[in-house]
Amino acid sequence: MQNTQNMQNKITIEKLAANLPGTLLVYKADESEEIIFVSDGVVNLFECESADDFLKFTGGSFLTLVYPEDIEDVNSVIRAQLKNPENTFADDYVQYRVITKSGKIKTVEDWGRFVHDPELGDLYYVYLNDIAEGERLSRIASTKTSKKLHAKDSKNNAQVPNAEMTDKLTGLASEHALRTLGESFIARIFDIGMQPSIVHFHVQNLLSYDEAYGLEGGNRMMKSIARILQDTFTNSLIARTENDRFVVITSKEDLPERISKMTARVSSMRKDANVEIKAGTCRIPKKFKLEDICNDAKNACDSIRSDYQK
Repeated sequence: MQNTQNMQNKITIEKLAANLPGTLLVYKADESEEIIFVSDGVVNLFECESADDFLKFTGGSFLTLVYPEDIEDVNSVIRAQLKNPENTFADDYVQYRVITKSGKIKTVEDWGRFVHDPELGDLYYVYLNDIAEGERLSRIASTKTSKKLHAKDSKNNAQVPNAEMTDKLTGLASEHALRTLGESFIARIFDIGMQPSIVHFHVQNLLSYDEAYGLEGGNRMMKSIARILQDTFTNSLIARTENDRFVVITSKEDLPERISKMTARVSSMRKDANVEIKAGTCRIPKKFKLEDICNDAKNACDSIRSDYQK
């Protein structure tokens, strides 16, 4: 225990800033929104030479870090999420654009947390992720995972091309992969003594979203939803089965809470977009047919009235 404490004491702010696996910044939760800490990842994201260079380039404030046309929506979305009584940990999620020092426009994901510090006052701790870079890494990881999954079932599916196992847009498992691997995945969950469940997600109003923001905008939305699903349902089989539908086979127990947080994150991506997600869940019995449980979850999802059906 003492050795652990000694090691913690040796982890300086400078070492944290240089070695954090990601992009972390901290700014004051007041009118100035002054940035008081940035990791080296943030400096690199904005293509700056140092933390001082970054603060000089951005003006040292979150207000000037965000793309000018996005800042009003970003702050209103963050405030709305923090006021949500179900938001136990005072977390927020939002997407917006930033401009790097070289003039590039990047779209980032922002995971934030409101914290009251007795010495520094009210603060926002923010983790930033370059969406384009995240998609690149996700494609690499998904390709490797798909190859491994395909290899496990290659004896029974020797004629199935590997490309059919992966959804081209999101990098998730395809509907074919779900049908091929679903039963064995569920069996493994039972084998380790856990209860599997299936969740069917339907993205509502996607066509209208495509009409408003173009097909490229709709594709970005679906890829963002895919990443949120991966973040929410780790160690699960996640497949995109139709243009606007996803299926998750998981051993997670707190499904209502996970689904609630996941849908809140999706709805916060664009305040002006009428995008809603419905979810139907079904516990999987020991004796099951994959097609039947998939249909049960789909029917449960489709039976929920959405805002667009009122």
